[in-house]
Amino acid sequence: MRPIRIALLTAFAALTLAAQTPAADAITSLEQALKSVAPVTTPVPVATTERPTAWIGAGAVYNPNSKKTTGWATYARLIDAKSGTYFFTTEDAMPVKSPSGKLLDTTIQTSVRVGIGTILKEVGRFKLIGLCDGGGATIGSASSGAASCGSLLAFRASTHWTVIAGFRVIKTALVSGTPKQYEIGVGRDWGK
Repeated sequence: MRPIRIALLTAFAALTLAAQTPAADAITSLEQALKSVAPVTTPVPVATTERPTAWIGAGAVYNPNSKKTTGWATYARLIDAKSGTYFFTTEDAMPVKSPSGKLLDTTIQTSVRVGIGTILKEVGRFKLIGLCDGGGATIGSASSGAASCGSLLAFRASTHWTVIAGFRVIKTALVSGTPKQYEIGVGRDWGK
């Protein structure tokens, strides 16, 4: 508590002195008072991670509502290296149930979406990625908008290869509820 009290008293004294002196002298007095209380620290440079400029991947999608597995494919392009933000497009196919709740084995909802994904956390060779996207979906001749959000856990298996596992919810007007998707797959990146 004592250093805070000293800093406040010093700042008050400097401001009082500043009110009695010309502006340039007041700024100098304030700077000197603050330097005398606060230790000078040098900012530590933040390590920047080289990020791949592009990534392409594919894998399997499991929908617990239909108990069926289908596939997905994604292409991502780096738009901001500092934050690890990517623009991406995803295509997936998912078996769906009819409104009566019966599984339609031959009916597949196909959706194509574009969106933003960003690296939320990096620990060693693991990355947690959050993503949201929007686009369109079709079932037979019916179509509607589609939106999804989810997260992926990516593991760098080698220099350019990644193994991913993720969870996503996708919403369309074609299917009641909000179908969940569990995803696994592999991808390859390039460019740095």
